[in-house]
Amino acid sequence: MSEHNVSFELDVKDLVSFLYFLEEIGFQIEEKEFRRLADGTVDGILELHTEEGEVGFLVVKFIDNFSPDSEKLFKLKEETISMDHEKWYRDGYWAVPVEPVKLFLDPSYAELGLIISLYEDDYPTESALEAYKYYLAKNSAN
Repeated sequence: MSEHNVSFELDVKDLVSFLYFLEEIGFQIEEKEFRRLADGTVDGILELHTEEGEVGFLVVKFIDNFSPDSEKLFKLKEETISMDHEKWYRDGYWAVPVEPVKLFLDPSYAELGLIISLYEDDYPTESALEAYKYYLAKNSAN
């Protein structure tokens, strides 16, 4: 991959759907590095491959339904409104970026990057949206 990548910042609300979208348009995605940070977020790098090899990568920072704040929010809600535990998880795994997703592509894929930058989605579940708002409120106070 070239040292002179083109880059895009994307407003993604549903990371899982976005990754499926990238696979649908022909990328193979490989996890490069992931770690859970002290604030409960996960940051990571995902490589994008085609038959030609690595053609780009994503830098992501997100919360998911395994983030400590998400679990705390669920427990708080359960105590105050008796929310059904199954409802919290029944929609399956979700991940919501807390920063714009950074996309870096080889210059030969710049046109495809422009198309990808038009991607739009919404939060995967109400629980995910609530956890995201909780994260923002907690971290805007710091």
